Amino acid sequence: MINNKNNKPFLAVPFDMMNPKHPLHKKLYKELVNFKTNLELKVFIAVLAEATMILKTTKKQGKQTFSTVGFLGDNSFLPGTLVEKKLEKIINEMNTPFFDSLSFSNKIVEFKLSDLYMKSALKRQFIKIDLMRLKSLTSPNTTKLVILQSLYPFSEKNPKRFIYLNFLLEVFNISKKMTRKDQIRAVKDVFRSLEKLELLNWEYIYPKKANDDKTLKAYSFIYSAFTPEIKEDNEITEEVKPEIKENSINIKEDTETLKENIDEKFSIEDFDLDELLEDHSIRNSAIGHTEYLKHVEK
Repeated sequence: MINNKNNKPFLAVPFDMMNPKHPLHKKLYKELVNFKTNLELKVFIAVLAEATMILKTTKKQGKQTFSTVGFLGDNSFLPGTLVEKKLEKIINEMNTPFFDSLSFSNKIVEFKLSDLYMKSALKRQFIKIDLMRLKSLTSPNTTKLVILQSLYPFSEKNPKRFIYLNFLLEVFNISKKMTRKDQIRAVKDVFRSLEKLELLNWEYIYPKKANDDKTLKAYSFIYSAFTPEIKEDNEITEEVKPEIKENSINIKEDTETLKENIDEKFSIEDFDLDELLEDHSIRNSAIGHTEYLKHVEK
């Protein structure tokens, strides 16, 4: 979880994992499903982010270590109520296919990433998840939704994205004992929470007429960039902050256990996944997107 004055911490998700046929593709979403508490999910993301960046820096594929100093600071996206003893318990009890081994003691995390994940993580292309966007989120489902939205972002070229209802019911662990109406309401509540935080706008679409399409795609949540409410006199009720796009990201971190500096530069460019995965139909994915933001190591 690299973080300093100039850069926000982020998770570099290997781009090829977004291919539905990749062995870790479904496991990535399964990990989101498995975490029942927001704290455990955020700790997993933080540890994976730090381990991934260290791997991309050192290229070492064996066991490595990093210090948790700074994990619980003001600049961390982890809750301020998290204490070291609780952090140790969560990490030591974590069981995930992304790590072959993982342990925590005396503020030092020792880890070995799985061979399958390392193979993907060492490649230059990745998708960036800005972890500071997770800081204000207090429920596991709002955190999960922001992660999904980060993996499948809206853009100027395609300002709207959609996710199938049934996929969200699974990822959010919505009880199957609930009525269909209550299940949909529960998913809507997650989107409403993010809308209140000005993270996105959304709309639930479903067949309204007898002859409308009734396939799974017809029951979806569409989301787009948040836009402030506009008064009748066309005055904006809230300040609109200009979008700032960074052409490069500098990373530099020095820890007690990692003696060399991390100084990686990344460039950002938009591209269409269909051009790279022409043989994969969108029907293979539960999320209806084909465009990603690709980040490439220089």
